[in-house]
Amino acid sequence: MSKHDDIIHLEHQISRNRHRMSNYERAAQFAPFAALTGYDKVVAAQEIIYDEKEELDEESAKQLNETILSLKKKEMIQVEYFENGFYLTLEGRFFEIIPTKRILVVEKVRIPFDNIRKIKRYSEDE
Repeated sequence: MSKHDDIIHLEHQISRNRHRMSNYERAAQFAPFAALTGYDKVVAAQEIIYDEKEELDEESAKQLNETILSLKKKEMIQVEYFENGFYLTLEGRFFEIIPTKRILVVEKVRIPFDNIRKIKRYSEDE
């Protein structure tokens, strides 16, 4: 004899005031619950395909250095550079070179020389 013998054979009660929930509706009650906060962001970050930084050959590096040295202050340029796993393109006015740190400054953005892949100059009439 168990402690539930008195109710185990009773008929299941059906509410007269509410309709019966489907399995989908029952599951939806728990959908907003996130046991691991931030887990979705971590998984999404793993799905991002990062670029690999390309090393310039000797000739390309030489041409790039010549271009950097010949830039004039406030000249409009386009710089393609590597940052945080991606190649980015920045258009703007060349501001300065910080030779001790080997940094090019374009529109207040500091770009290390070693991360620059390409520089395109714009003529005044473009």
